Amino acid sequence: MIDKEQFDYTMHKIRQNRGLYKMANEDLAKEMFPYVQQILPQARLAQCGIYQWIAADLKAIRRLSKDLGNMKAKKEKELEEINNAILQLD
Repeated sequence: MIDKEQFDYTMHKIRQNRGLYKMANEDLAKEMFPYVQQILPQARLAQCGIYQWIAADLKAIRRLSKDLGNMKAKKEKELEEINNAILQLD
């Protein structure tokens, strides 16, 4: 069972951040999400690396998708730079 204080804090953070909340505790996010989804049926949980995001509604889901796309583009650029550095060594 989720601690009520922790749940209330998470719901407050979701609302405070326009429906999008990032957590680093994977176990807590997975345990908490079904309870969040009871209050916010459109909510989605996304996981990547050490982070978990709870997106409360379609607007927050689109915002998260855009943010993750930007993260992906940045990482692809970094990977290209690493590959170029490796090629310079050959």
